[in-house]
Amino acid sequence: MKEEKQILYCKKCRQTYDGSYTDLKFCGECGGPLYKTEMEIYDWQQLTDVKKEELKTNWDSELDLNNNFEKTNVKCPKCGCEISSNIKFCPECGTKLDNKAGEIREEKNTMAIVGFVLSILAGFLNLFGIISILSVVFSSIGLSNANRHNVGGKGLSIAGLIIGAICFFYYVYSIYELLDLF
Repeated sequence: MKEEKQILYCKKCRQTYDGSYTDLKFCGECGGPLYKTEMEIYDWQQLTDVKKEELKTNWDSELDLNNNFEKTNVKCPKCGCEISSNIKFCPECGTKLDNKAGEIREEKNTMAIVGFVLSILAGFLNLFGIISILSVVFSSIGLSNANRHNVGGKGLSIAGLIIGAICFFYYVYSIYELLDLF
């Protein structure tokens, strides 16, 4: 005997989800919380549109928050939970998904760019090693942003880290050699 699954309902946009979404917490259309109803899928499918609207009106004042979600093979860029790729909000954390979930967003990773530019500048003008240190710091922040927020700039960050570190060690070596002369 197959277990019947219940309809989930979003009060905010009045969207309903069938039993294949039994573990959802937030609506994939508007990001509002989902509520578990007493209505089973089979019974819901037998209702007329007018009756469904009447039930939705009743649900608007009666339902309690449900804390479960459905997971698929795509990940949310903020919390990393598995979600459906065609939704607009993460059902786990409620984050708005501007593009398809799990894809690298086309945002500029400013810290990665600044770190890389500083590392190149450190190769030509390394004022007391400060520029190379700054390039390593900014590149590290850029790499962290690339990993955490699923934005581009990972390659620039890694290049900035490597070049900045080389420039810093070259600066330290130069000072050491300079002090050996005296």
